[in-house]
Amino acid sequence: MKNNKQMIKKLMNRNFKNHLLRNFLLIAVVSVITLLVTALRILSTTTYKNMERNYLEQYGNAAHGVVSGISEVEYEKIETYEKISDCGKSIYIGEGTNSEFGGRPTEVRFADQIYAEYALALPEEGRMPTHRNEIALDSTILKELGNKQLGDKVTLSFPNKDNTNEEFTVVGSWNGSDLRAKRVIWVSEEMVLEGSDTYDIAITFNRGKDWNSMFSKMMKELDIEGKELVLNSVYDASLRSSMGVETMPYKVGILLVLICELLVLYNIIHITAMTDIKLYGRLKIVGATDGQLRYVFLRQISIITISGIVIGLGMGSIIGTFLVDSILGRLENIMVYQSSIDFFTSALMILGVAVLCCIKPIHFICNINTDELLQSTNSHDYNKKTRRAAPSISSLFQMSIGNLGRFKKRNTLTFIMMVVALVVLSGIYVIEQSFDIDKYMDEVAISNYTITEKTAVTSWGDYNSQGDTISTELINDLLNTDEISEKGTLYMQDTAVVLSDVAYENITRYYEKNNGEILDYMAQNYAWIDGYERMKTEHQCTAIIYGIDGVVTDRISERVVDGIIDKEKFSSGDYIIAQGSIGGDFEEQQPNFKVGELVEIDGKKYEVMAIVDAQYPIIEGKEMSGAEFHIDFYMPNLTFQILFPRNTPKKFFFNTKNGKSEKVNAIINKYNQDDELQIITQDSIEKNYKDETRAATLIQKIIAIMMTIIGIVNLINLIFNSINSRKKEFVLMQGLGMTKKQLATMLLFEGTNMAAIILVTSYFLSIISITTVVKFYIESQWTATYSFSLAPLIVMTPFIILLSVGIPLVIWKLTAPKEIADTLNDAEL
Repeated sequence: MKNNKQMIKKLMNRNFKNHLLRNFLLIAVVSVITLLVTALRILSTTTYKNMERNYLEQYGNAAHGVVSGISEVEYEKIETYEKISDCGKSIYIGEGTNSEFGGRPTEVRFADQIYAEYALALPEEGRMPTHRNEIALDSTILKELGNKQLGDKVTLSFPNKDNTNEEFTVVGSWNGSDLRAKRVIWVSEEMVLEGSDTYDIAITFNRGKDWNSMFSKMMKELDIEGKELVLNSVYDASLRSSMGVETMPYKVGILLVLICELLVLYNIIHITAMTDIKLYGRLKIVGATDGQLRYVFLRQISIITISGIVIGLGMGSIIGTFLVDSILGRLENIMVYQSSIDFFTSALMILGVAVLCCIKPIHFICNINTDELLQSTNSHDYNKKTRRAAPSISSLFQMSIGNLGRFKKRNTLTFIMMVVALVVLSGIYVIEQSFDIDKYMDEVAISNYTITEKTAVTSWGDYNSQGDTISTELINDLLNTDEISEKGTLYMQDTAVVLSDVAYENITRYYEKNNGEILDYMAQNYAWIDGYERMKTEHQCTAIIYGIDGVVTDRISERVVDGIIDKEKFSSGDYIIAQGSIGGDFEEQQPNFKVGELVEIDGKKYEVMAIVDAQYPIIEGKEMSGAEFHIDFYMPNLTFQILFPRNTPKKFFFNTKNGKSEKVNAIINKYNQDDELQIITQDSIEKNYKDETRAATLIQKIIAIMMTIIGIVNLINLIFNSINSRKKEFVLMQGLGMTKKQLATMLLFEGTNMAAIILVTSYFLSIISITTVVKFYIESQWTATYSFSLAPLIVMTPFIILLSVGIPLVIWKLTAPKEIADTLNDAEL
């Protein structure tokens, strides 16, 4: 038995060394597949975790819920509750009222370490305050207070024991986020006001999903029912589901890669088993059992697979980080998440598929008939030379066709993979080339430069229609550069209008069409639904009035849905323009007053001149508080300023004479020293669009390219093993009178036939898929213009031909038999 094992080991080691090229090829394939799966896993995890972090930042707490009004005794009960993972406590002291905060909600609190961590506000530098004169703040507050650092003194205005401003030493800080609706400042427990003896408790449970019922059960068991409970909506199942949908492209990509792995590895492993059939037959002859055959085969494949996995995991980590930067880098504060779970599951999936690919080959090996194998080996006598007529060119071509049909499953699988890769590559190229920058810019940019009132875009607070971002001085300085060719100013104010019967019917019909599809979509926006219901009850509606002039008036005149815009009449102050939407019949679709109707605004009646669907930059931005459901109107700026004289511009649009202007940029830099100016340029919009479209197709392109590479590797492997496994057959043909030149010609025909089958099928399926599925998808995208192209396939055509024809000839030249007897001896080894 011992000699048996040594013989098996010796033969397997010799076989492993004799097929180093094949083994390296298999390692390369496994490495590439592992790389892709690992990179996609990192992308999926990073996307999910960053979305979760952003939602938690907006909510302001990472605990499952916060219970308020808890006494010290009740806190001790909660702290010892067995189903709780952890809890932290905090006491609200008041609002920070420093003028530097600009009205941004900023809470002053005492908290322990755990609550600060749940509040995503645990100091990253320094520590939490422990003495009366110590304070911890985030980076945005430190910047507003004059770029303060650890150890600096700051003065804070808030309700304290002396009801005055107080000076503190900064002992802790962390990175702030503009996503937070409320910021927090930590002070010590000594600053807690008398009478503030109840806590807000942030609680996280050990396990579970229905946090509402778990909180209810806990509060009932601890006899604290009636306390205010705020559940963390970030852990809501529907939100988690929507976050999961965002990672779906990466999961689908992983599935496609695993399918490719299954097809490629099975093909290679199956060919490996067929090539080594005499080896395994010889092992059976020396006494190897089925169990030993399974072991040595799996051991060989496992060594190769694990080597490829180790290399792929390392490369996948690097490529995954690069892809995160390429795909998500345009977003702010993106963090790369690489967990051991990602690497472990990637390795497990690759190894699992590899083992799955071994099942049928192992079954084949264990069922080798050694008698038939010996008979086929010894059934010919090649000592005598036989002279036969050499086959003609047509016969060689027919033989090449027959050879392709001898291994139908193996060849068909290889051809399918190559064809699918080329068709996918062509489709993705057409999709990427369909992105139309002109269409996009026409919708999202109406000028070279756009300056916006800060309160219209910040994530916190309400829009201030009398803000000071766009000052008269700023506009005058820009105009004095003599570099501005066009300009337009946009104002905004909300008011209430009484609806006519026609307007009421238009609005309700629009929002309740298709069985209330729009209302169902807006169901989670309670303020919007409340406004809609009030409109139906009171027969009046909040209206947002825009004051417009210059380039703004010119651009909305290009988007008329109904009526005609007469700029001279419009400037008279007796007319307004209503907001609608493009598409559909006006009577059925437009949620506003009809052209020709009179609308009373602040005591004066205006006639609706036209209905427009204004471009995105005109209507985007925060609405005013209480105007969640509204209809929109446009009037000349002169008329607007008479109605609302104290309002300041919401936006200022302008074009420069020669594109970029150093004078204009100098003025902008002058007013933007503290990065307070909200400015967007046409160049930045165009760059963001190109980055987004490039990122949108990057994963698909990578998968398509990898599929193509894997298909090519599989094709090379097929050709190599096809020739290598027929060495003895070629000797027989030479014995029957074929020359080496004729054998090479036959292989040339085989390669040509392969290329023809792959390319003809690829062109046919690409034309069908591009003119149907791809075209339908492109035409459904508002930023795309369909344009037929087969450029990737045309580029790949000479390469596929060269590969299919050249590889067989190169392999034949390197492995062509010199002497019949020598080759037969080699084949028997």
